[in-house]
Amino acid sequence: MLFRRMYFHLSKAVTAALRLMQAGRIREAEQKLIAAQQVTEDMCLSGKSTERE
Repeated sequence: MLFRRMYFHLSKAVTAALRLMQAGRIREAEQKLIAAQQVTEDMCLSGKSTERE
């Protein structure tokens, strides 16, 4: 179940980042992706979901 949460968290972040890029907000998109990476790494290392956005 954890990997499903991680997948959906990253998927939502990628979708949001693509929309930000289309709007020309590249730096915000980059920050969104970095934050999502950090959250999913934390999820993986702790073995649980930490819904932080």
